[in-house]
Amino acid sequence: MSLAKILVIDDESTILQNIKFLLEIDGNEVLTASSSTEGLRIFTENCNSIDVVITDMKMPKLSGMDILREIKKITPHMAVIILTGHGDLDNAILAMKEGAFEYLRKPVTAQDLSIAINNAINRKKLLMENERMTQEGHHHHHH
Repeated sequence: MSLAKILVIDDESTILQNIKFLLEIDGNEVLTASSSTEGLRIFTENCNSIDVVITDMKMPKLSGMDILREIKKITPHMAVIILTGHGDLDNAILAMKEGAFEYLRKPVTAQDLSIAINNAINRKKLLMENERMTQEGHHHHHH
């Protein structure tokens, strides 16, 4: 069974392919985008089925921050994992304040990736569970 459907956005194809490979070994379904605009388009078309988004911080046109903000507008609960290079820590901290789920330093290790994805999936399950409980709670009030 597929663990998660993950969208990876990175303009460096080697990193994109590497992350896709690592995620697929773990049994995830992976969508890839090699530009921020393409990434947002794919996200918008698949936002109901995507579990986690991994995006690079520094890209032409839209940055990882821009992508994070746009995704949060569409799906406030979405887990967004930001990839940061060296000396990009300020941005990573800012991204966390803006609601990013996690940031990972490049080069990303298979272990870091697995842990981050697992944490994101577990959080999504909890959120969905809470929503379900809340909705069930509301139903009881009507009777």
